[in-house]
Amino acid sequence: MGFVEKLVEFMPSDKLALQDSDGATALFKTVRAGNIKAVKLLVNKNPSLPNICNRHDFASLHSAVRYGHKELTLYLLSVTRALICISFLKFAWNRTSAQSTNGGVSW
Repeated sequence: MGFVEKLVEFMPSDKLALQDSDGATALFKTVRAGNIKAVKLLVNKNPSLPNICNRHDFASLHSAVRYGHKELTLYLLSVTRALICISFLKFAWNRTSAQSTNGGVSW
């Protein structure tokens, strides 16, 4: 078992929801890094993590799109509350529209 697995195993699930000054949780940081295995470990330990928004009202799902992590985006869509997914769709639409005027979408 690796370091991340041990850390998640021994950490109380509610502590995984702690937020930094921007409102980001450990899940946000893990999504940004693109580590799907660690993301799944965190979500399995605390299923409410994908529904936590930062101070900009973005969930980790938004970060997955922002950093171009397609597989993570699809996974997070499957475990995130519907209301946040609606917010995400607006975000993704605006992002796609902006990218299409600048040479296309990378996906």
